[in-house]
Amino acid sequence: MKPTGAFPVALLAAALSFGSAFAADDFIAREEGAIQALGRLNATALLCKDLESVHALKKAMIYGVPKLRDYGETFEEATNAAFLEMSAKPPACPTPAALAAEIEAAVAHMKTVFADYKE
Repeated sequence: MKPTGAFPVALLAAALSFGSAFAADDFIAREEGAIQALGRLNATALLCKDLESVHALKKAMIYGVPKLRDYGETFEEATNAAFLEMSAKPPACPTPAALAAEIEAAVAHMKTVFADYKE
């Protein structure tokens, strides 16, 4: 039987699809990480009663992230988990300027992760 070359093509296709799956998983992890960082900062802002920061974070989620239930749930779950953790042993609140700088950095990172998203 003469080889047809179909096997190497199928093998290459399978390898490329695995690579795509890993790239997609990495992208999803980056998306979740960026949103979770915003959620943790939201918990800090809530605990410290910094409503301006809470509003800034929610605005970043509303205008900077695609409107998908999973993203909203990730933000809320991260906020709730961090809030409960911090409530058990409340940390010292950062100054408003320090918290604003952390939020600015997290929002900038989120914008790079979701750079292709347009409202």
